[in-house]
Amino acid sequence: MSIGTIGSILSKIEENFINVVNEDLSSKVKNPDYVYHYTTIKSFMEIIESNEIWLSHASYLNDPLEINFGIDVIINNLEGKEKEYSCVLPILEKQRKIYKESSLDLNRDLVFFFSFSEFSDKLSSWIQYGDDGNGICLEFIYSYLLSKVSSHVNNMKDKFLFPIQYYSNDYFPNVNNVNGFDDAMFKYYKEMDNLITSKGMEKEPNVQRTLYEKTKSFACFIKNDFHADEKEWRYIIFSGVGDDKIKIVPSNQGVKMFYRVSFEEERLIDIIDRIRIGPKHNYDPKTSEALKIFLYQKEKIMFNMDFSEGILRK
Repeated sequence: MSIGTIGSILSKIEENFINVVNEDLSSKVKNPDYVYHYTTIKSFMEIIESNEIWLSHASYLNDPLEINFGIDVIINNLEGKEKEYSCVLPILEKQRKIYKESSLDLNRDLVFFFSFSEFSDKLSSWIQYGDDGNGICLEFIYSYLLSKVSSHVNNMKDKFLFPIQYYSNDYFPNVNNVNGFDDAMFKYYKEMDNLITSKGMEKEPNVQRTLYEKTKSFACFIKNDFHADEKEWRYIIFSGVGDDKIKIVPSNQGVKMFYRVSFEEERLIDIIDRIRIGPKHNYDPKTSEALKIFLYQKEKIMFNMDFSEGILRK
């Protein structure tokens, strides 16, 4: 098999994934009017000072098992129809044994994302993402945010803002999942099964590895339904290893990897519609007044700010 033929198959594996998300799934999603990002006050101020947002690499999440769970959901779904996936199912099962979730294949695209919620004042989200209630929640107009962020990664053909799909420990879909998400997965893997089988490429290492990488990308849309009340959305991009916007940062756990999206001549602060201060500040005017001065110094004159209505004790 020629290198050109293998390359065309690898491209097809990637292109079909993009088509499934853009054509089969995105049209079925009801976009919210607003989305919200919980963060620490320190991180918020760093975001504004740098005029950048940092997308996290999929293999450097706070929960190291999250992507593994998504892959398990996909494989379990296919196992229920194993006769239809006699080629791709063994490939995915083999690759799952070879690769741990944290392993990186630097010859493939790297997956980065930035998370949002549909809810602006959820106590579970404050605890998990908003500095245990000491942070803030940033409100964005969905359509405005999508157009602005996308314009700053316009060199990337692969970028999605999509809601997380939730599954139980037994891999049953949550009732609020996007209608047709499982069907879209089945369609993609059926197409891949037919393609790989027709070309006799079942044992080709690059084909196996690329299919598994796209499976990890699918898994970025999946979480355990223990987190279903977060109603999370993820803005996902794919970048090559040589991209100079990839930043490696030391951490207590070793290192973390991020992708820097710079707003350059535009101001990130201007696309934030509202700032909500976390429940542990308990309406403390010192926090709100200090943030107002910070925003005034950044020439953000018109803004909405309020406090969480929830209660979390110090």
